[in-house]
Amino acid sequence: MGFGFRTGVRSARVALGFAVYALVLGTVLVLVGIIDFIGTGEVLWLALMVLIEAVFIYGFIQLAHQARNRRST
Repeated sequence: MGFGFRTGVRSARVALGFAVYALVLGTVLVLVGIIDFIGTGEVLWLALMVLIEAVFIYGFIQLAHQARNRRST
């Protein structure tokens, strides 16, 4: 079905906009965590935040792919 149909979004532009919004929000939160962990010198938590950012980027790619490849049922 693709991203959007289950949530009621019919426009691919709206679905892609939501994917961008989720990526930006997640990135801002991760950057705040990274800045905090650099300030306190906690390298392990810093690596975890980088991993979380990678998950956000992967999720964005998946949402954008689904938004572009929507099919009507």
